[in-house]
Amino acid sequence: MEKWIRGTVERILDLRPKRLLEIGCGTGLLLFRYCDHCESVHATDISAAALAGVRQEVARRAWSHVTLSQGDSLNVTVLDGKVFDTVVINSVVQYYPSRAYLEHVLERLWPHVEVGGKVFLGDIRNADLLSVHLCAVGEESHDRQGRGGGSADQGTSAASSGKRTAGQP
Repeated sequence: MEKWIRGTVERILDLRPKRLLEIGCGTGLLLFRYCDHCESVHATDISAAALAGVRQEVARRAWSHVTLSQGDSLNVTVLDGKVFDTVVINSVVQYYPSRAYLEHVLERLWPHVEVGGKVFLGDIRNADLLSVHLCAVGEESHDRQGRGGGSADQGTSAASSGKRTAGQP
């Protein structure tokens, strides 16, 4: 997991963000790693609990260049005309109900992305491959723990129940 996090943060930093908007910051897994490299960061998340933890850590670090707001991916009205050179949407798209929803999110974001700005879409899963992914995760767990981490049947069952949240490829 640490390798994945480092790789994702490196790709974000390669964009040379100065004014960054992160949609779906969660617990700040990426934010706390790239934030020192930015002039300003605005991060949003749908979870009040996740934002409370991020807010505490931002205060502890005395970061005045970081602002937070609660809302879903369409809630860009809180941006009050702010413009960003980089937008990060990472590990969030799989929770969108459809490809059309993603397109709607991007349409609402464009006015907040400066000319020449960049939108980073990361960790997007293909719903058609979800059962394969779940089986691979089960096998990896089995290899690491030395015991069964899941079977193909469990992966198929999980994939069937997760299709609605996985979105379209």
